[in-house]
Amino acid sequence: EVIVKSLNISQIQDWQAYQQYERELEVLAKLQHCRIPVLLDHFDWHWQEEHAKVLVLQAIHGQTLQERLKLG
Repeated sequence: EVIVKSLNISQIQDWQAYQQYERELEVLAKLQHCRIPVLLDHFDWHWQEEHAKVLVLQAIHGQTLQERLKLG
């Protein structure tokens, strides 16, 4: 199973979102931990006038942050 995250560059109003995407890509590429998804791939996607940046991450199963916080 994988998680696909995309950032539609064509619709960005604030370039901080793009900078945040780039930082996430850099960090995920360097980290290796059982509780952090492994970066499997990243690519640019173009279709007609649309342009998106895409991350493909390993799916990690377990409790959500909200579930963990409820437990204390």
